[in-house]
Amino acid sequence: MKITATSIFVGPSIYSQRPVVHCTLDAAGQLPWRPSDSGLRDNLFGRLPGLRAHSELCGARKFLEGGEGEGEAFPISHLFEHISIELQNLAGADLSCVRVGAADQIGPNSAAVPYEEPEVCIEAARLACDLIASLTSADPQSTGADGQKFDFEGRFTEFARFAAATMLPVQDRALIRAARALDIPARRLVGRTIALGDGRYQQRLSATKTSLTNVVSNDLAANKDYSRRVFMDLGLPIPRYERVYTGREAGDAARRIGFPVVVKPNNGSMGSGVSVGMKNRRAVAAAFKRAREFSRSVLVEEVVEGADYRMLVINGRLCAASKRVPGHVVGDGVHTIEALVNKVNSDPRRGTGPTSS
Repeated sequence: MKITATSIFVGPSIYSQRPVVHCTLDAAGQLPWRPSDSGLRDNLFGRLPGLRAHSELCGARKFLEGGEGEGEAFPISHLFEHISIELQNLAGADLSCVRVGAADQIGPNSAAVPYEEPEVCIEAARLACDLIASLTSADPQSTGADGQKFDFEGRFTEFARFAAATMLPVQDRALIRAARALDIPARRLVGRTIALGDGRYQQRLSATKTSLTNVVSNDLAANKDYSRRVFMDLGLPIPRYERVYTGREAGDAARRIGFPVVVKPNNGSMGSGVSVGMKNRRAVAAAFKRAREFSRSVLVEEVVEGADYRMLVINGRLCAASKRVPGHVVGDGVHTIEALVNKVNSDPRRGTGPTSS
């Protein structure tokens, strides 16, 4: 089985109201998929157990689970769609089959796969092709196309890394999903820039900035020293701190404030270059070097114990709050800490950096 052509539809099409990648398939020689093929199902679910939970709205569950329609063949293109969707969902997407109301437009040798990122969808489709080929081959370990053994775990790891590097950060994807749920057209333009709506009322977003963001306020918020001075003028409590430019100044500031201290870039974000709990001048000097990689000036401040919360205020109204919990594991009396950490890190949604799912 192979993909002979792909077309990317960024808006409504004959296949779906949602964006899809239309794939033309060459499934010559592929075995039919029937509910009675329990061996094929077991091999498939062994690799992608999440397929069991796929919606029955498009008529897929009775074939994937067996029991109904024993004499009917399940279109290989429909199976291909579900595998491509599940692979994307494992990488952090939130997708479902588009065949409801579109079955007449999707031919037996074609597939319509929804996507959040078209490049990720196409890579998922390629992996789905190879997986189906291995499942329907006489040798389940062969891929058929190049004669090499099919290593699904290795291929999926490569795909997950590609998806993590290509997809928008999780908070950006949440904005797009919320907009589409309200029937607001949403699409990625370039980088992290997102367009909401069309025409004269269109708004654009980039990370936490929108078309309505005040440039002066944004610059003020990006400078930790300046924003704290504004807080002090308003009578709000802030940690004691000093802004420094050399390692010696950092050590002297830490001595005046009192150890332990926090050392952070003045113009940083996402926790980059931040060191917490520095207990002596040597540790402060090392932390200063790390912070200087992200900002010309560095802040040395007192440590304030307590929970860490982020609050979202829209038009003067507190709309949401989240508690930030550091990465951790809980002992179970059986496994080592290393084993527990490896188990948590095996979740494909866990990527590198602060913007993964």
